[in-house]
Amino acid sequence: MGNVFSQISKFGTKAVVNEYERRNVTLMNWINLILFSTLFSIFIIELILFFVDKNQMSYGSYRTILIFGIALVNLLLTRFKLIFISKISLIFLPAFIFGFLPVLFGHILDEFFFYVPLGLVALSLIPHFILSYRKERLLFFISMIYYMVVLVFVDLVMIWVDESQASIIPFIIDNLFFLKLSHIAVFVFFNLSIYYLRIQNVRYEDQLERTNNELKEKSNRIREQAEELGTQNEELKENREELQTQNEELISYQDELTANNEMLSKTFNELKDAQAKLIESEKMASLGILTAGVAHEINNPVNYIYNGVQAIEEFMEEYLQEEKRQLEPYFNAINTGVDRTVNIVKSLGRYSRREDLTKTRININQVVDDCLTMLYNQYKNRIQIHKTYGEYLPDFLANQGQIHQVLLNILLNAVHAIEGGGNIHIVTQAENNKIEISIKDDGKGIKKNDLKHIFDPFFTTKDPGEGTGLGLSISQKIVHEHGGEILCQSEVKKGTMFVIYFPIK
Repeated sequence: MGNVFSQISKFGTKAVVNEYERRNVTLMNWINLILFSTLFSIFIIELILFFVDKNQMSYGSYRTILIFGIALVNLLLTRFKLIFISKISLIFLPAFIFGFLPVLFGHILDEFFFYVPLGLVALSLIPHFILSYRKERLLFFISMIYYMVVLVFVDLVMIWVDESQASIIPFIIDNLFFLKLSHIAVFVFFNLSIYYLRIQNVRYEDQLERTNNELKEKSNRIREQAEELGTQNEELKENREELQTQNEELISYQDELTANNEMLSKTFNELKDAQAKLIESEKMASLGILTAGVAHEINNPVNYIYNGVQAIEEFMEEYLQEEKRQLEPYFNAINTGVDRTVNIVKSLGRYSRREDLTKTRININQVVDDCLTMLYNQYKNRIQIHKTYGEYLPDFLANQGQIHQVLLNILLNAVHAIEGGGNIHIVTQAENNKIEISIKDDGKGIKKNDLKHIFDPFFTTKDPGEGTGLGLSISQKIVHEHGGEILCQSEVKKGTMFVIYFPIK
C-alpha cells in the first residue's frame, strides 16, 4: 500500500521542471490522498451503520461522499497533467461543500456552528502547501479572501435559512459579533503563522540554491583540474597505444598473409575444378565431332543400301513378282535394319549438336526416344523400358543437344544401377505450364548420406575408372540454365527416381 501511495504522490511531477513546484504538486497529491482515504473510511463506517442499525444517511454523509469524490477527481486531473485545474478544484470546492451543502437543503444542527468554522480554518491552510508564492501569489490572496468570506457568512446563512432548527441559534445571535471576531482571529493567526514560516522557508531555499550554485562552480573547477590530469594521462595512453598499434600491424600482416594463403588455396581448387570441367567439355566437343563424322560416313552406305533395295523391289515387282513375294520377309528385314540405322544416325546427329547454344522448340518425347536408341545396346535383353508419354505435349524452347545430354546421363545412370534384369519407367506430362519428365528405376538405389551430395562436382558412387562424378553436376547446371528444376528420390535396394521440370514458356 505504501508503494501505491508513493506512486500516486508522484502524479504530474514530470510536467514541472522546478524542484519547488514539483514539491508543491507532491504535497497536493498527498492532501488529496488524505482527504480521499479519510473521508472514504468515514463513508464506509456510515454505510455499515446504515445497514446494521438502519440509521438514515444524512446530508453530512452526502457531503463526505462529494468531498472524497472531488479528491479522487483531483488525483486523476493531476495524473493527466491538468495541475492548475486540480489546484482550483482542491482550493474552492471542498470549502464550499463543507460549509454550505447541508444548509442549502435546510438541514442545520447545533454542532454545525462549532466544527464548520474550525473545518474551514483547517481547509484554508491548503493553499499554503500547493501554491507557489512566487508565481501564484495572486491566486493565493484570492483564495485567502474566499476562505475569509465563507468563514464570515457561513453562520449567517445557517441562521438565515431557518432559525428554528437549532436551539443554539439565539445564543449565536446574541454573541454573533464576538463569535465572528474569534473565528477571524483564529483564521488570521494560523494563516499568518503558516505564511511567515513559508516565506522564511523560501528564503532558506533561495540561500540553499545559491550555496548549491557555489558548490557547482567549485565542482566545475575541480572537474577542469581533473580534465588536465586526464589529458596527461591520455598522453601516456597514446604512447602505450602506439606500441599496441605496432603490435596490431604485425598481427594484421600475419592475418593478411593467412588470408592470401587461403585465397591462393581457394583459387587453386577453383582452377582444378575448371580444368576438370574444361577436360570434360573438350571430351564432349571431340565426341560431338567424332559422332557427326561417323554419322555422315554411315549415312552414305545406308543410302546406297536403301536405294539398292528399292531398285531390286521395283525390278522384281515388274518382272519377278512370284519370286518377290517369296523374298518379301528378307526385304522387310533389310528395310527394318535400314530404318534402325537411320534412327541411330539421326540420334547421333542430334547428340553431336549439344555444344551449340542455339535454342529451338523441341519435343521431349522425341528426345527421350533418341536417348533410348543410343543406349539400346546397354539395356537390350535385360531391362524393360515402360514409356508413358503424355499426349499432345507442347514443344518448349531449349538447346536440343544439352537436353539430350541431361536425359542421356540420367538414363545411363539408371541402366548402370540395375544389376541383371529390371525395369525403367519413363513418364512425361504437362502440368502447371511445365513439362515434367519422371525416370524411375528399380536398381540398387542411393544411400541416404550420399543422396545430398549427388549433384556435387566429382562426387560418384561408382568404382574408380567408371565415372568422373560430373554427369549429374553438369545436368543440374543445364536444367537450371533452362529455368527448370531437377529432384531426386532414392531408397536402397528399391530404386531411384529423378523428376525434371522445364518451363513451357
